[in-house]
Amino acid sequence: MQTGTIQINVNGEELPVYRAQPEGESQLPVVLVISEVAGVHEQVASLARRLARQGYLALAPDLFSRPNPSDAQVFADLDAVVAWAKTNGGDGDKISITGFCWGGRITWLYAAHNPDIKTGVAWYGGLAGKTSANFPRHPGHVAGPVSRFKQPELV
Repeated sequence: MQTGTIQINVNGEELPVYRAQPEGESQLPVVLVISEVAGVHEQVASLARRLARQGYLALAPDLFSRPNPSDAQVFADLDAVVAWAKTNGGDGDKISITGFCWGGRITWLYAAHNPDIKTGVAWYGGLAGKTSANFPRHPGHVAGPVSRFKQPELV
C-alpha cells in the first residue's frame, strides 16, 4: 500500500493531501475524505488507509492548510484533487466523498457542485446556518442537486 502526504498544485499554491492506495493498481474507485476543522489527523488518515485496503484510492486534503477557507476555495481545492485522482490511478467514473462535522457540510455542498461525485456520506454536520460571502449556501439549500443519489435502503 502507498501512503503519505502528497502536494497538489492549486492555482500556484501547494495543497497537502494524505493519500492511501493499493500498490501498483490503477482505475481505482476514488474516495475524498473530508476532515472536521481539526484537519487531517490520525483518525482521518486511518480511514483513508482502511479504504485503500478495500481497493480504493483515498485522498484526504488538508483544507485547513489555508487560513479560513471559503466554500469557493474548498471547491477549487477539491476540483484539483479530483483532477489529480483522474490522472493518477483513479477511476473518474467512480468518485465518492465522505466527511465529518464541517466535512459533512462540505460533502453535500461539493456533491452538488461536482456532478462527477457518485455517492456521498456525511457522518455528521450542520444542514443549515447563517450565510455569508464565504459560506453562501448550506446543505439544506442544495438538497435538489444531490437528489440524484439513490435513496438508502434498509437491510
